[in-house]
Amino acid sequence: MSKPEITRSHPEFTPSILNTFDTADLLAYAIFLYINGVVGEVYDQRKLLTIAYINLSICYMMLGIPGFFDWYHKAWFYAAQIFLGINNAFLFPCCIAIMGNWFPKQNRGFFVGLWATCNNTGNILGIQFAAVLIKVLDHQWQWLMVIAASLTLIFAFLIFFLITPDPEDLGFIIDELTEKEALIAAASDKGVHS
Repeated sequence: MSKPEITRSHPEFTPSILNTFDTADLLAYAIFLYINGVVGEVYDQRKLLTIAYINLSICYMMLGIPGFFDWYHKAWFYAAQIFLGINNAFLFPCCIAIMGNWFPKQNRGFFVGLWATCNNTGNILGIQFAAVLIKVLDHQWQWLMVIAASLTLIFAFLIFFLITPDPEDLGFIIDELTEKEALIAAASDKGVHS
C-alpha cells in the first residue's frame, strides 16, 4: 500500500525499482527458509519466533524511516527488505514445528493445512486494513510502517509469553498412533496376553 505513495513523492522510485526491493526480500526468504528451518529444529522455536518478530518490527521501522526524513537511498531499502526476508523465513518452519508437536499424526495434516491458509487470509485482510489506514493517515505511508512495526512488536511479546512449543511442557501427551496403528498395537497386545 505504500508503494504508490513512495512513487508519488519520489518519482525516481519507479514501480520497477520498488519491485526489485520485493525481489530482494523474496530471494532472501527463499534462501533462508531452508537455513532457518534447520535452525528451528535445533533451538527453542518460541524464542526464535520472538526474536524474528522483534527483528521484523525493526525492519518495518527501517522501511518507514526514509519517509520521516525524506531520505531515500536504494541501498537502505535493499538492506531492509533482505533483513525482512531473512527474518520472515523463521516464521513458517517454526510455526509448523510447533503445530506438529501439538496435533497427533492422524489429524496433523488437517490442522496444519487449515493453519497454512492464514498466510493468504492474512494478506487479504492486511491489504484491506492497510488501505483503510493509508486513507486515515492522509497518505503518509511512513506511519503505516510504524503501525506495522508496533503490531509486530506486540505479537513478539504475545508469542514469548503465551506459546508453549511442546505440549509435554504443560503435562499433555499427544498420542502419535493413528487409529489403524492403535488397533494393530491393541491386537498384538491381546495376542501377547493370550
